[in-house]
Amino acid sequence: MFEAAHSKKKAKDFRSSRTSVWISDRLICRTKIRKIFCLSFVLGLLLSFCFHSKAIAMISTMPRPTTVQSATANARPISKIAQANTVDVLGDVEGNIRPLSTAETEDLQFLSHDKIWTWEGLVEDIGKPNERVHLIDTERFSGHYGYTRNALGRGSAYTQTNFFIEVQSPEQRRYMPFLVFDFRNRPLEWQGKSYRWVLNIRRYNYADSDEALATMLVGLKALLSERLLQNAGEPLLFVYEKPGSFRRPHINNLSAVQQAGFVAITEQAMIESAGGSLVSVLNPGTAIGYLKRIAIRDTTDGLTPRHIAIFEDTPERVPPVTGIVTLEPQTPLSHVNLLAKNRGTPNVSTARINLIPNLESLTGKLVRMTATEGGTVTIEESTLAEAERFWAQQTQTRACFKTRAKAKWKLTSA
Repeated sequence: MFEAAHSKKKAKDFRSSRTSVWISDRLICRTKIRKIFCLSFVLGLLLSFCFHSKAIAMISTMPRPTTVQSATANARPISKIAQANTVDVLGDVEGNIRPLSTAETEDLQFLSHDKIWTWEGLVEDIGKPNERVHLIDTERFSGHYGYTRNALGRGSAYTQTNFFIEVQSPEQRRYMPFLVFDFRNRPLEWQGKSYRWVLNIRRYNYADSDEALATMLVGLKALLSERLLQNAGEPLLFVYEKPGSFRRPHINNLSAVQQAGFVAITEQAMIESAGGSLVSVLNPGTAIGYLKRIAIRDTTDGLTPRHIAIFEDTPERVPPVTGIVTLEPQTPLSHVNLLAKNRGTPNVSTARINLIPNLESLTGKLVRMTATEGGTVTIEESTLAEAERFWAQQTQTRACFKTRAKAKWKLTSA
């Protein structure tokens, strides 16, 4: 009996011992698993951190694109044609005039008419053996005159009148301002053919004969084809179309440029063919005033800061008004828009008056014009009480702009 009891105790102790060993082994196994898991987790974090740090370093060393008056949705890579070419153009980089790389030339483009990539530039010493092509950084310089005065070192004594003489007169010409509308990535279809660029000389009332102007345009086309737009083919020639306008070349006088081999296109036709917007808000804001229409070549003497002026074409000079509408497309760098931005004046362009509701029907009346950054323009009748409050605020705003303009002039003249 004692032996039986002893055998049972041994069996129980054996089972208890096996259980303890099994539990101990499990605990050891679990501990090892936890250690392996912890090591794996830490290793994963380290690898993730290393990869993240490398990615940040790669991103931080990537070149940043220059911001041009454009939306991210319209950003595009450098064209394959441009990548294959070298350029021979100059520009102002950090205060120094030097040759630009292909990538730098592409960075100087801006978006006009919501769809069209554009260069602003000028040829210095045009027609001479040492003629040079300049592209303008439109974020730093206010138009062709601003670039000539500041980047090319003509100085504060150099006036707009001096500049006009050196552009308009064939005998005294030194500069030729131009725009290039770039369609290399999406060729423009016109009269059954595809074109990759459009050449435009700006509106400076040239004194050349028709034949001399056509000859100058042929030389300008050859120069830009050689230095900037190799392998881009023949351009379309941008021509003006407003009746009675003195801008040249004009749609009603194409004989000389056609004989020189150019195919003409108007600004409105170019915009429509490119799918661009015929109504553009170039400087957004709200204006309240009497809507007054100014015909081509009409005097602007009757305009006051209580008028919203409707110009049938883009005027040479604009007196202080509360709002601007041109019945002709503008680019963001038109002299009218540069002036509007300096004064804080809402500025809108439209190819046709009926594209903006109420613009024609409310002409002569007191209205409120609201132009948004999104491109919408609304015009509705206003009251005299509302207008008086607005004009009082505008008087204070104009005083601030004058103070700012004087400070800027002193800074640039120093």
